[in-house]
Amino acid sequence: MHVKKGSYIPLYGAKDGSEIHVEAFSIDKTPVTNKEFLEFVQAHPAWRRSKVKRIFAEDS
Repeated sequence: MHVKKGSYIPLYGAKDGSEIHVEAFSIDKTPVTNKEFLEFVQAHPAWRRSKVKRIFAEDS
């Protein structure tokens, strides 16, 4: 799914209802399964939780 660049009102996080500008991006229509994510991390060790910056990894 492709999202065009533009100004949007975020569904979450915006307290005053103001718009934010985002650049165009693509996102999958379906979520990634745990199995798919494990296969990705095994293929790309640089994305293991212990290797990425805290801002990109959750505690769980």
